[in-house]
Amino acid sequence: MSKTLVERERVLVVDDEEAMRTFLVRTLRKRGLELVEAADGAAARRLLEDRSFDLVLTDLRMPELDGIELLHWIKRTKPKTPVIVMTGFGSIPSAIEALKAGAEDYVTKPFDRDEIMRSVDAALEAGRLAAENRMLRGLLAEGRRYGTMIGSSPVMRDLYTRIEAVADREGAVLVQGESGTGKELVARAIHQRGSRRSRPFVAIQLGAIPPNLVAAELFGVEQGGFTGAGAGRKGAARRAEGGTLFLDEIGDVPLEVQSSLLRLLEQGEVAPIGAATTSSVDLRIIAATHRNLQALVESGAFRRDLYYRLNVFPIEVPPLRRRREDIPDLARHFLARLGADDRELALETLAILEGHDWPGNVRELENAVARMLALSDDRLLGPELLPEFVRSSARPRTEGFQALKEALADFEQAYLEQLLAEVKGNISEAARRAGVSRPTLHAKIQHHRIDPDRFR
Repeated sequence: MSKTLVERERVLVVDDEEAMRTFLVRTLRKRGLELVEAADGAAARRLLEDRSFDLVLTDLRMPELDGIELLHWIKRTKPKTPVIVMTGFGSIPSAIEALKAGAEDYVTKPFDRDEIMRSVDAALEAGRLAAENRMLRGLLAEGRRYGTMIGSSPVMRDLYTRIEAVADREGAVLVQGESGTGKELVARAIHQRGSRRSRPFVAIQLGAIPPNLVAAELFGVEQGGFTGAGAGRKGAARRAEGGTLFLDEIGDVPLEVQSSLLRLLEQGEVAPIGAATTSSVDLRIIAATHRNLQALVESGAFRRDLYYRLNVFPIEVPPLRRRREDIPDLARHFLARLGADDRELALETLAILEGHDWPGNVRELENAVARMLALSDDRLLGPELLPEFVRSSARPRTEGFQALKEALADFEQAYLEQLLAEVKGNISEAARRAGVSRPTLHAKIQHHRIDPDRFR
């Protein structure tokens, strides 16, 4: 597993001339890129079969497998990977052929540092934009969803972009965030977006296991490994073979188990309790915590080297108070999941939900929705069903806040405009979705001076 502590873009340099590879590696390393070398097209193809790259920079004329053949293979098997081809001045027709075959750019030898830097920067930026556009198109197609996650706020779009960026990489991922933010959902999304998606996803909640049993749960037990072990059993690491091992609440792992976990990260080896030897296991590790691991390191409760190994690709999951605009979608999602998709939250209820800080995050919001359903059989769920502390915490607390009535009016206008945009200005369909009569909706549209024609 990589020793890199921050996420770096990976570039494959392919050229049969060692001097050219050395020049390119030294030049591009100044951009903070991770560089991998291949001496010919065949070696490059083997590397590409095992790893993902953000860019391939290849010569055209090479033995065994030339640059054009490599380019065609990349576009068939890894079409999202950008390719820059390098060629001598006399081979311009081959470079044009490469562009037609899907190459991002070509540079002619001899070239200087600035020229190759410009070409590489442009290709990497195009790759970043393409990845973000794919993610955003998927988000729109799924209706503000990303896998099992709900939300289209800026901080959530940033989170989805991070997931896409690390999904096909092999380093450990450290997911950090407050309790109830959905860290396991992030881990599952990384697994589902990556090359291991068809293999197991094994989640283990370290904070829920007695400290003296953590090693057995993680690494397994050899037959007769300790009194009462019986026939022995596989640990979570072995059950995750080929896939992903998700270690939730990694900050709770006992200090005496951390050295074995470090060996798993560094060498891909496990030793079941009672076993005389270690054995290899192929898996990816994603860890999560709501605790401050750096503070645990300073206090001596968490190994520094283990922290560095886990923190290859850090991802922060935002608390709900930083993405309040997602709360209406989340609340409606919970209504549907609880079998109440025919019920509706009153506009005042939604405004209060958006005004609360939700220290328990998404989990607390789900519990609040379930409570409202349990307290009322009405189709429209009013604010009186919310706990008093939620209602009071959402009220304006300084003169700088809008009055609640004004806030509701703003929310209602935004809701109506979003609804009309979704139905392309169709008043009847909008009324059906809102659960009100057509005249009632028309009156509200007139009150807010909204022109439905601009959504058609």
